[in-house]
Amino acid sequence: MVEWFRANETKGSGAYSRQVPNQSARRCYNGLMNAASLLWIAEAVGIDEPTVRRAYEAAVAADDYRRACGAIRKIIAWDMIYALA
Repeated sequence: MVEWFRANETKGSGAYSRQVPNQSARRCYNGLMNAASLLWIAEAVGIDEPTVRRAYEAAVAADDYRRACGAIRKIIAWDMIYALA
């Protein structure tokens, strides 16, 4: 995961190239398409266990990984992460 975040500071390569390097933590969080990583970040900054569990359950109920990530972000928004970071 550290490598993914480091790559966001560059213009990327191949299918993951971008015009301008991403230097926004908010954009990284909102662009991360790995439910386990989103939950890990939430736990790492100290989001309370019931909220993380609710987000996990919403992700499990989702149809695919994109919806799972969206379900987590509806419960654990960037502002919650930022407030505790």
